[in-house]
Amino acid sequence: MEKYFSRDFHVSSSNECLEILQHTVGDVGCVVWDAALVLGAYLDHMNETEQKPMKNLKILELGSGTGFVGLVAAAMGGDCLITDLPEMIPLMKRNISKNAASLKGAHSAKAFEWGSDISSIVPNSNEGFHIVLAADCIYYKESLDAFVKTLEDLSSHCNGGVKTEIYISYEDRESEEKKSLIYDFFEKIKKTCNIFKIPFEDYREDFRCEDIHIFKITSL
Repeated sequence: MEKYFSRDFHVSSSNECLEILQHTVGDVGCVVWDAALVLGAYLDHMNETEQKPMKNLKILELGSGTGFVGLVAAAMGGDCLITDLPEMIPLMKRNISKNAASLKGAHSAKAFEWGSDISSIVPNSNEGFHIVLAADCIYYKESLDAFVKTLEDLSSHCNGGVKTEIYISYEDRESEEKKSLIYDFFEKIKKTCNIFKIPFEDYREDFRCEDIHIFKITSL
């Protein structure tokens, strides 16, 4: 029998409390990482201050794991698709079901492998997502090129002439391998996209950590 433990998160702008189930045993996608908490809280702050209202936006989360960041967006009225590898879908669907009463926007989970054709997740050929989210996804060297390709493919779409905005978060790690991976990511993505570091003061005040960073990425 699978064992779970839960983490609660208060979405201030919609006054909803999400209960996110996590696996006690499993790979990196089975728990809510701190970089995901910071990104979710940042979206909540942007929604509450009306700098980036989430209601009715088409939102995609990559590498969702538990589905946390996408469910925060859905709790604020965003129409959100959360994605990950097939083995993570049961956990994401369980969290959707558990928090259904708090989700004001449309919400669904679907398997998607980075680097594959995005036509399986893009709403239609002439329209993309308003926002793409990815928390702590720059983790394995083997998946870096596929991740970059997917971000480039998604950034090339737009809605009514408005560019898709990609928000990624990551946590600094001590190993030289992880530092090199972050460097390689930015070297690759800057060839086709604009990169903007979100100012620390724009983070939700109770979810600020100097080791966690948020960037906005759009096509050139």
